[in-house]
Amino acid sequence: MMFFGWFIFLILIVFLFKPDYIRSFFGDRGTEERRSRAEEILKERYARGEIDEEEYMRRLNNLKGGE
Repeated sequence: MMFFGWFIFLILIVFLFKPDYIRSFFGDRGTEERRSRAEEILKERYARGEIDEEEYMRRLNNLKGGE
């Protein structure tokens, strides 16, 4: 019974100090799909003339993890 308590404690430590481990363990489902969809919407808005090239590039850079 004491072992089970230590096991839970160690799992909690890992989850508290390694959030990217949690993400990789459970999977970051849908992030790539959402990013692709956001880029498609951005392309469509640029093609329709709703945003200019500067705004398009700024937002695209932001989506790809830039500034």
